[in-house]
Amino acid sequence: MSRTLHLPTGAPLADRLFAAGVEFPCGGEGHCGGCRYRLPEGDWDLGCQARTTAAVTVEIEQWSAPPLVLTDEAHLDSIEPQDGLGYAIDLGSTTLVAQRVDLRTGEILKIRTGINPQTRRGADIMSRIAYDLQHPGELTEAIRRQLGALLGRPARTAIIAGNTAMHHLFCGLSVEPLAAVPFRSPNPGTQRFAGKDLDWPVDEVIVLPSIGGFVGGDTVAGLAVTPLSEGDALVDLGTNSEVCVARGGRLLCASTAAGPAFESRQFRRGTHLVESVAAALDAGQILPSGRLSATAPDGLTQAHVRQLQLAKAAVAAGLRLLDATGTLYIAGAFGNYVRESDAKRIGLLPAQAPIHAVGNAALRGARFLLLNPSRREQILKDLLTRAEHVELAALPEFQDTYAGAMSFA
Repeated sequence: MSRTLHLPTGAPLADRLFAAGVEFPCGGEGHCGGCRYRLPEGDWDLGCQARTTAAVTVEIEQWSAPPLVLTDEAHLDSIEPQDGLGYAIDLGSTTLVAQRVDLRTGEILKIRTGINPQTRRGADIMSRIAYDLQHPGELTEAIRRQLGALLGRPARTAIIAGNTAMHHLFCGLSVEPLAAVPFRSPNPGTQRFAGKDLDWPVDEVIVLPSIGGFVGGDTVAGLAVTPLSEGDALVDLGTNSEVCVARGGRLLCASTAAGPAFESRQFRRGTHLVESVAAALDAGQILPSGRLSATAPDGLTQAHVRQLQLAKAAVAAGLRLLDATGTLYIAGAFGNYVRESDAKRIGLLPAQAPIHAVGNAALRGARFLLLNPSRREQILKDLLTRAEHVELAALPEFQDTYAGAMSFA
C-alpha cells in the first residue's frame, strides 16, 4: 500500500521521509528495499539514497502509520517523599517516553513522547551497532539530544531504562562486544552522569544496569514492579524481546531476536500484522508452514509472513526453553494492544497460558526506583543477584525448539 507525501524544502529527502514516518530497516545502507519512493509518474527508487533538498511530492511504498507509544500512569503505593522533581525515562529501541514526576507526592506532572532518532540508522539493534562501529559517537549524540528535548523544568534526578544496546549507545560505551557472540559487555553496570555534562536540566542522570547479553535495564525496571511466582514469566515484546522466568528462586532471563515485526510502523506496531495472519490462517489463506495460498489477502506478502514467523518462533522458543508454565505478564506496547486470541492463534503465546498485560513495565519500574532512593541500590542488587542470563542459542535443544516453533499449526 502506498501513500503520497508533500514534503517541504530544507533537508535531504531521506531525512524528510524519516520525519514523516518512513522506516529505513537496514539503516540506510540500500540493501533491503524497504524505503522505496517515487516522484509522480516516475520509477521507484530507494529513499535512503535520495539527496534532493527541494520541496517535493512523492509516493512511498511503505504502509506508514504513526507508532503507538505506550505511557504508564499506574499508581505506586510505595514512595519516599522528597523535595523537587524527577524524570522517569523509557529509552526504547523505537519510541521514547519521559515522565516528569513530583518527588513528594509521586504524581506524574507531564508526559512527553518521541521517536528514537537512531531508527534512522536501522530498525533493528544489530544495524545500529554496525553503524556505530563505523560512525562512533553519532548515535550517542542523537539520543542524548532527543531525550534532553523531552525534558522541561529543572529536576533532581532522571532515571533511564533501556536495553543493553540502548544503555551502551546512550552512555557512549563501546558496542563492539555486542556485535558478535557471546554478546558479553564488560560494562553492564549502572552508569551515572552529571546533568550539566549532557546539557540536561537535572542534577544527576542514572542509567539502569543490564543483566547480560541484550537483557538490559528496561527488564531490570520491569522486574522491580512485576513480582513473579514460580513458573511465571515477564515477557517484553518488541524489536529486542526479553523473556524472564522465575525458577527455583532464580530469574532466568534471555533475549530473543524478534526483529522489527512487533514494532513496524508498516503494520501499526505489528498488531495489525498478527491480526491479518491470524485471520488468514482461519480462512485457509496461509498454510501452517507459513506459505501463502493463491487467495492471499491484499497487502500481505510472503516476506511479511516469514518476518512474523521468525519473530514469534524466537519468543515461543524462549518460553519453552526457560520452562514458563505459569502466568505470562506481557509488557510493552505490542503486548498491550495485540489481541490475546490472535497471539495464541499464531503460536506466539502458549494456548493455555494465563495472560496479564502489564503495560509499560520498564517506565513504571524507572518511576518506582526514582521514588524510592534509599531502597534503590538494594532493590537493584537483589534483582541482579537473582537474575541469570541464558544464551538460548548456546543450548543444545535450541535449534530444534526454534524450528518447531516456526509452524503456525
